[in-house]
Parts: sequence; C-alpha cells; structure tokens
Amino acid sequence: FGYSVTAVEIHDCLHMKSGCTYLGRGTILANRAWLNMGPFRDLRVLDVAPEEPWAANVLTIGETAIVHAGFPRTRRILEEAGWKTVAVDISEIQKAEGALTCMSIILD
Repeated sequence: FGYSVTAVEIHDCLHMKSGCTYLGRGTILANRAWLNMGPFRDLRVLDVAPEEPWAANVLTIGETAIVHAGFPRTRRILEEAGWKTVAVDISEIQKAEGALTCMSIILD
C-alpha cells in the first residue's frame, strides 16, 4: 500500500494515543510532555489543557470530536479550533488508561 512507519518516542504514558491523536485536517491533539514531537513537525498541533494531561485521546468522526466529559478545557480548545464536540463519560474505562479510541472500531 506504500505506507511508511516512523518511530515516535513516548514516555510517562502507556500508549501513543494517550499522548496524541490525529484529528483530521492535518491536525493532532497532543500532550507534548509525553512524546517527541519531531515526527509531527508538518502537522498543526493543538495542545491539551495543561491541567488535563490525559485529554489527548479523542475520537473524531467527520467534523465531530468525541471527548471525555472530564476534560472540559480541552473540549473548549477543540471547539475554538473548529471542531464540533460531543462529551461522554468514560471515567471507568480511563482507570485502566483506556480511552475513546480504545473502545472504537471505525469502518468506512
């Protein structure tokens, strides 16, 4: 398929998507403290709210970002950047460092 793979150094989290998620439109949502941002230099980066370090794992479907209800500041950041948002409570899943993309299979 012509894919290429680039290693991304992560730390202080278990999964890369805990530190960043691709939103679409050439944009990622990220907690820069948890990963090497070098491989993302050609993308627009939206930073999670500093007091919500676990907020980077969101699920986008079209123009809508599904966000954990416990991260209202990051939700506002997404809305200000042009995404519609839907908040859902996944606090029980998050206890095991699970998040929205962990619970999803997207079929196109």
